[in-house]
Amino acid sequence: MKEDVIFRAYDIRGIYGKDLTEEIVHDIGRAFSTFIGYGKKICLGRDTRNSGATLLESFLAGLTEAGCCAVKAGIIPIPVLGFLTWHRNYDMGVYISASHNPPEYNGIRFRGKDGAGYMDEKGEIKRIFMEKKFRKISFEEKRKLYVADYDNNLLLEEYFSFIVERVNLQKEMSIVVDPGNGSACKMLPLYEKIGCRAYGINTYPDGDFPGRGPNPNEKSLSQTASFLKKIEADFAVAFDADADRGIILDDKGRLVPPEKIAVIIARHAGVKGKIVASMDCSILLEKELSKEGIEVVREKVGDVFISKAVKRHNAIIGVERSGHFFIPSFHFSDDPFAMSSKLAEILSQSKEKLSSLVDNIPEYTYYSEYFECPENIKFNVMEKLKEEMSKLEYEINLKDGVRISTDDWMVLIRASNTEPLIRMYIETSIDNLDELKEAYKKKITDAIKSLKQRI
Repeated sequence: MKEDVIFRAYDIRGIYGKDLTEEIVHDIGRAFSTFIGYGKKICLGRDTRNSGATLLESFLAGLTEAGCCAVKAGIIPIPVLGFLTWHRNYDMGVYISASHNPPEYNGIRFRGKDGAGYMDEKGEIKRIFMEKKFRKISFEEKRKLYVADYDNNLLLEEYFSFIVERVNLQKEMSIVVDPGNGSACKMLPLYEKIGCRAYGINTYPDGDFPGRGPNPNEKSLSQTASFLKKIEADFAVAFDADADRGIILDDKGRLVPPEKIAVIIARHAGVKGKIVASMDCSILLEKELSKEGIEVVREKVGDVFISKAVKRHNAIIGVERSGHFFIPSFHFSDDPFAMSSKLAEILSQSKEKLSSLVDNIPEYTYYSEYFECPENIKFNVMEKLKEEMSKLEYEINLKDGVRISTDDWMVLIRASNTEPLIRMYIETSIDNLDELKEAYKKKITDAIKSLKQRI
């Protein structure tokens, strides 16, 4: 049933009006409230999607009906929601968004008391929702609840002040900021406050994301790159719809791999320690940071897993290939505003341009591809691949999908936690990309075909 499919590994996501309706979201609000407990204070926010306002109100109705208080923060980036949840000591944060998915999608994402991503590991919210066993509260209990609607601009100013206190630019930097018509449209003043000249593109909030779509990548950011080069800015930062991911373009308009940004920030920290990286991140991290006495800890793909590992290892920084950055010297939520502010600080203190710093870090051939796979069989496909590939005479890591590696190359195959896809990542330092692509693509497509036939 569709209600079952929308519950993903660490969020809830589906097509609005088909998988995700006001009635369903209302009951999810009731289930969440039942799970978290009576009288808890929940911070609510959303991105700019057209269905966001009505879905937030539906969730809010269910939330209060089952006994929680709420604070409405309006349209804000999810890192700001995470910050407010932690900084103001709310019990949890709830955010209405489908992140980088197309406009017709929406979803529900959670933030824990520390502001970082939250995952209902035991599936209690889903169980309560499916069984419809919602808490019922008395009239007296209902009277004690409240819903506060805060001035969005004041909340953003609170966040701006927090970041400004932790950044120190030595000279003015110029930066292009591309919110992609999403939740980051009000964030340009942050960069001005830390000492940058900020130039905006795609800064008008629009749930259809007409500028370049909700997903920032090399293709969709071509206009941003051209604008950056035209005005000769020092770098650009672009966000997805909920602004938990930040993609950097250097002064030449080139997309910079997140791993290289992580290396630059880790080196600037000037201390030995650990960084946490998702399994799909480049091997350049180990090759570069081991020279600095910095250990790379590999973790499952997913902001929830990375944020937990960053805390567990007291890491300098956490990074995902997709553009999530965690800098605990700011706070524990993945925060591309903190990352880009720190990058501006580093560049203001450097005699080199970002393009020069980037080019000094080697890059290996990296390839990724995805394969459509029905939601109800994708994890079975992965089990089949694990069984088959565990027999290979290479180093095998099954922590997150299947990671096959040698001294010269690695292949990672894993099921997407948010979409009906199997993803394949290949990185190699030798001339064997085509060979690896052909061999492992066949293994994946054969496994999908085999299990489809059993449905």
